Amino acid sequence: MTYNCSFLRKAAIRKTEITTGSPQYNKQPIYGTRATDFTLDLKLEDIDLASFFGEKASVRITSAASPQMIISRLSELFRNNTEFTLEIVSKIKEMILEDLRGGR
Repeated sequence: MTYNCSFLRKAAIRKTEITTGSPQYNKQPIYGTRATDFTLDLKLEDIDLASFFGEKASVRITSAASPQMIISRLSELFRNNTEFTLEIVSKIKEMILEDLRGGR
């Protein structure tokens, strides 16, 4: 027996909307809008929930993101910009961590 997991995910999203009258919680495991985002710098073959569901994963800029992930996301949002260097992005990452530690 095989399952259409992409359809099951979409059905869970729709069922939530119908029964609650609201969209699913964005951090809901498996079917939340952000459930398939890459948040850690793993190899694609390690875990890729998005491709399992037939979707493209977004890279999220978080305190856990590597500088390479941040460059990838900035390039996706603002096209390939030569200002997104490893040096600049490493400073951005440090600012993210300082803000986190400072409670901002």
